[in-house]
Amino acid sequence: MQKRVHSREFKLDIVRQVTTGQKRPAQACREYGVELEQFCGQLALENQILKKTLQRLESRSVTR
Repeated sequence: MQKRVHSREFKLDIVRQVTTGQKRPAQACREYGVELEQFCGQLALENQILKKTLQRLESRSVTR
C-alpha cells in the first residue's frame, strides 16, 4: 500500500475544520480518507514539538 502525501494547505484545512468545531475529528477523517490514528498521532507529535519550542522561547525571555 502506497503512502499518500497531502499538501500543507490540505492538512491545515482539516485542522481548521476540527479546531473550529465545524467537523469532529472522526468525521473529517472519514470524509477525507485520512486514518484517524495517523492524524491524531501526527497532531500529538506536532503539539509536543510546539510545546517544547514554546517552553524554550519562554525560558529565553525570562533570562533576558
